[in-house]
Amino acid sequence: MAEKVQFKIQHTSMEFSDSVVQHRHDAKKIFDRAVEKKIWACTGTEAGGGKNHDLRDALIKEAKDHNFAIHAHQYGEWVAMNRRFLEKFNRGYAGPFIPAEGGKPSGGSHAPRGVAWMSGRSKTKKLGRITVGAAHYLTDKSEQASKTSNEPLIKGIAAWAKKHGEGSGCVFLGADANTNDKIKDVFGGRPLTTAADELKDWQGTHGPHSYIDVIASYNYDARVKAQSFTVLDDKEFVLYTDHYLLQAVYTIAEMRVQS
Repeated sequence: MAEKVQFKIQHTSMEFSDSVVQHRHDAKKIFDRAVEKKIWACTGTEAGGGKNHDLRDALIKEAKDHNFAIHAHQYGEWVAMNRRFLEKFNRGYAGPFIPAEGGKPSGGSHAPRGVAWMSGRSKTKKLGRITVGAAHYLTDKSEQASKTSNEPLIKGIAAWAKKHGEGSGCVFLGADANTNDKIKDVFGGRPLTTAADELKDWQGTHGPHSYIDVIASYNYDARVKAQSFTVLDDKEFVLYTDHYLLQAVYTIAEMRVQS
């Protein structure tokens, strides 16, 4: 029987408007926990490379200091992979599927939206290539102001997952979906499932009754099963960002032959 390997993934939707000191605090604390809890991959948002790039800088520094490879994309989404468990990294960006929107009197400006991703292979287990992405959906306000929707991004996420999930590949996504995951499929019927949906265990991620941040896996990865989904609120894990930290634990069954 194939060995089932525990794969832990952590997601944190960040807050670009926090101060430099707050960004540095959160970046260090996120990676401190990732090392302590033996997290394989971290994802997050709002760490762009524009005028205010201190959060991006802090995440890159802490990733290096904690022995993680990181892809912090200039548009804000970021992924980091633990060198303790993974190697032979690739990285890229799918999209953008939604173009940038400048400032408007009604608000709702936003950066381009797509999927920042990294992939790697386990150092010791026969798991195939593991690809992890990060995405950030538009808020209702941005959708209304720009007269667009998240549909192009959702379609783009599905196409990205299908591409990287072909063959023996396994695909995971962390996202600020800005959509109530408890009452709506954040992927619009496309083949990804959030850990909360898979386990029927929805927990508030932006306050106790706001289920807008997700960790998900690609449906056709038959070797992948969600085991637990945990959200740490400010009483359990204090961060300056206005979102809580998420963790999902999956098992991935080893392949008989490494591809």
